[in-house]
Amino acid sequence: MAEPLPDRFIKAVQDAKIPIEIGTVIVATHVPHQAKVLEIIQQLGLELKIVFNRSAVMVQGAVP
Repeated sequence: MAEPLPDRFIKAVQDAKIPIEIGTVIVATHVPHQAKVLEIIQQLGLELKIVFNRSAVMVQGAVP
């Protein structure tokens, strides 16, 4: 199981008005929001995993 995503990441995505679904260890959105999500990850200096499944874009925390 992965670690929960940092609150500052979730807040930044919500502040950017990106529609998301929040799970315990994953945040999901859809294309075309992947570019902004990646930008937020880079700005915050986070090491997160992005997984694409068709039009779904899922961000996962680090695996311990």
